[in-house]
Amino acid sequence: MLVVCDAGSLAVLGDLLRGSGVEVVGAAFTPETALALLRSAQPSVVALDLDALLLDSLQLLPQLVRERCAPVMTFSLQAASSSLLVRAVALGASEVITRRELPAWGERQRHGTPLPRHRPPATPHPEARSARTSQPSAARSELFAIGASTGGTLALTELLKQLPEHSPPILIVQHMLAEFTHDFAERLNAACALDVREAVDGESVQRGRVLIARGGWHMRLARAADAGLCVRLSDEEPVGKHRPSVNVLFQSCAEVIGAAGLGVLLTGMGEDGAAGLLAMRQAGAQTVVQDEASSACFGMPRAAIECGAALHVLSLRDIAKLLAGGAAHARHSQSSKLGPGSAAQ
Repeated sequence: MLVVCDAGSLAVLGDLLRGSGVEVVGAAFTPETALALLRSAQPSVVALDLDALLLDSLQLLPQLVRERCAPVMTFSLQAASSSLLVRAVALGASEVITRRELPAWGERQRHGTPLPRHRPPATPHPEARSARTSQPSAARSELFAIGASTGGTLALTELLKQLPEHSPPILIVQHMLAEFTHDFAERLNAACALDVREAVDGESVQRGRVLIARGGWHMRLARAADAGLCVRLSDEEPVGKHRPSVNVLFQSCAEVIGAAGLGVLLTGMGEDGAAGLLAMRQAGAQTVVQDEASSACFGMPRAAIECGAALHVLSLRDIAKLLAGGAAHARHSQSSKLGPGSAAQ
């Protein structure tokens, strides 16, 4: 672990982590040192002190995330619901905890599965390579399903800001703690023209509406009693250690609307979303992953490419253009394939 903090905090941090089995491979007290050590020491995780007096931690955080070398865990004396920790999540922190939670966090690292390192770029799947030169179109897509993890809060903000209020319905799974999804949805709602909400079980799926899965709950697309579309939430067991799981959302879209959906897998660590995106592709849906250059972490998009799930590999900017084009087409469409009470509303 690389620790980025004030010099005076290092001893306190060491005491909190003593006996946890976490190895500190370096300590940085300035942004320049932090970035240099991140590249040279190759830590499995970066611990960033949000209370450091000599660091502008919230300015440094996105720089650390963009390096894509290791996940960034942030900690603070403040409560988990504080605006500081909420902002850290929005800037790409993989975890946000209070200082008193550090010993328990260290124990989880010793007994659980360590957060993955950034891996070198893999050779893209042959189908994904050929897809890079194709011309994607969202013209026939009646619903956008989006999955993201590390770095996704920034990517989603940039993406949704480019979409008009008449866009097809959008369902989002962003890996995030339950304490933060409501505030995240409210911030997105204020930042864009769309109606962004934290999803409620049974809520209808409508044009111009964005539903974000609640932290700690899976979200599925389903048919309502009137044959329209709605979302269903469940607190059943995590899938691939995730709840909500992108795979759960994508799989439900493949089953319920088939070729009428469009799946987008954005920046994130691990493999969540790859299998579900493949199911969407096999059902005839358009499937898109964010490219490495614009991703804070390329793990999830890479996994989708390697399993053949990605029809298109695009920059975040081009993904926004694609979805905006689909929204423009949907606005002029005279009918919807999704049934009453859904995207045609």
